[in-house]
Amino acid sequence: MRRSRVGATPKTKLGRREGTRSQAVYFLIVSEGEKTEPNYFASFAMNRRPEEIHIEIEGAGRNTCSLVRYALAKRAELEWLLHRQFDRVWVVFDKDDFPDRDFNEAIRMAEQEDIRLAWSNQAFELWFLLHFELPRGPVDRREFRPRLEYLIQQGHPRYNRKRRYRYKKNATNMRRLLVDAGGFVDRAKRNARTLRGLFSDTNYAQHNPCTTVDLLVEELEYPELVLLQRAW
Repeated sequence: MRRSRVGATPKTKLGRREGTRSQAVYFLIVSEGEKTEPNYFASFAMNRRPEEIHIEIEGAGRNTCSLVRYALAKRAELEWLLHRQFDRVWVVFDKDDFPDRDFNEAIRMAEQEDIRLAWSNQAFELWFLLHFELPRGPVDRREFRPRLEYLIQQGHPRYNRKRRYRYKKNATNMRRLLVDAGGFVDRAKRNARTLRGLFSDTNYAQHNPCTTVDLLVEELEYPELVLLQRAW
């Protein structure tokens, strides 16, 4: 299990637009993966002012329903230790090869407990791929890595025929790498919305490919939106 707490320092071009707020937004993110997701989401708090955002990240190494139950327990534990409530609690997990019933039940359980979900079908790497292109038709998770390696290899100035790019799940610079390779987060968000628009039922396990990671990314980029929603 991996836990990290991330906060703020001076701005880079990956940081949010200019502006100040008097209240930090507190996020708890509990992910199935112990490396890929925690490293990626931690980058959203780097170079940010402490009055903007505070993120607690737990790489739990669990899945579906057990992950949601773990998030509920972790929320209670950390809120007691921090003496404050989280503004948002997010659970991040993939469909992988887990039974359809377990995947759908985890989504239902989280919604009942006021937990937001950033799920991917079939794998989190779909979110990275959406920075470059929109898949046509169902995608097996084994296809993501070679396709992602090809796109970054082609677009990143650091790599060439002699220096090959190899995707690593424990990479700490994935967000920057995607940008430098010509990937755009706005394109990824748009592609994610397009994929969700292809499905109208609630059998989420059959929504392939599909992801809601963009909804979490949007809040991490613009945490003030969380405060506005809670005020309504």
